[in-house]
Amino acid sequence: MGASAMTAEALVLVVEGDEYLSSVRRNLLQKAGYKTIQAATGMDGLRSVDEFNPDLVLLDAVLPDSDGIEVCCKIKTNSKDSKSYVVLLWSVKTYSESEAWDSENGADGDRRYDYRC
Repeated sequence: MGASAMTAEALVLVVEGDEYLSSVRRNLLQKAGYKTIQAATGMDGLRSVDEFNPDLVLLDAVLPDSDGIEVCCKIKTNSKDSKSYVVLLWSVKTYSESEAWDSENGADGDRRYDYRC
């Protein structure tokens, strides 16, 4: 399924260690009509991909238990039945580090966000 084929019936998995950011993202997606599930850690995210096979995974690059790039690679290589698109989310702080990373590691896209306290 390409990005243009995403429908409101699509299931989106939000993998985010920050409870507030996870809530904001899920609320925005739900208001747009998408079904959402959440995971707070990389391990929970991997289990959710295997259990629910979401259409889209919004994956934070920095998680409490693991690196988002590693989780992305595992989703793309270990989840045999998964056809999930994965978008890595980078904070401004970590985005400069992402420039050394490329699409060969499996993500279908990446986005930078500015999060300030």
